Amino acid sequence: FTSFRDLRMTEYWKSQEHHFCKYCKCWINDNKVSRSIHENGTRHKQAVEEKLAEIRRKQIQDVKVAKDESHWLKKMEEAALRDYKKKDIKESRDFTAKLYNNEDLPDVDAKYESIRKSNEVGPRLPGEPEPK
Repeated sequence: FTSFRDLRMTEYWKSQEHHFCKYCKCWINDNKVSRSIHENGTRHKQAVEEKLAEIRRKQIQDVKVAKDESHWLKKMEEAALRDYKKKDIKESRDFTAKLYNNEDLPDVDAKYESIRKSNEVGPRLPGEPEPK
């Protein structure tokens, strides 16, 4: 009869470790022989093929969705440009329309000349006379 204190770590019962197969969704003993038998089995090979086929289908679907998205974005941009050309360029004549048609732009130099001069001279202190 041995007491509990006389037992060593190697004498304790230890469960055999298991491995979970993510393709078959089952547990197998985690040793070389059991894994080899399982991985060479028809069930495992079929499960792996199904998983690979699913990945291929998903990849094809993702490519199709991306192609559809780019197609519809291109269609929307073309429709917006046609609408812009039809309405805005001919009627409102905004700054962008003039750039688009390579037209002469309004004289912005005269409008902003006073701002440009004040930036050249620099800021003034309150009460300081304006430079000439």
